[in-house]
Amino acid sequence: IRAVTRRAIARRGDDITIGDLRLSLSERQVFIGQKPADLLPREFAVLECLLLRHGRVVSKRQLLEQISGWDAELSENAVELYVHRVRRKIEHSGCTIRTLRGFGYLLQVDGAG
Repeated sequence: IRAVTRRAIARRGDDITIGDLRLSLSERQVFIGQKPADLLPREFAVLECLLLRHGRVVSKRQLLEQISGWDAELSENAVELYVHRVRRKIEHSGCTIRTLRGFGYLLQVDGAG
């Protein structure tokens, strides 16, 4: 499903841009303005999931499925850790990851209600 989603977006255009945050699918890289952001693979997966669903709530379970394709079995606490790390790394991008208790996470442009 992830691959099909990526291909569909790649056909429309190679980048997803929200605020000063840009995700390049072809480069598998995130940029804040023109500067590359240094994200680990799971952090990239969390941000990619949130960007692909911009404006919609993403549950912990959805994020867990996105990042748990690797070796180890992860808990929902791991999702919180990765979201925290991504928040720190994108804090100057004009975007915020909001926690909606009991629902999940929402990526939004700063100042959007």
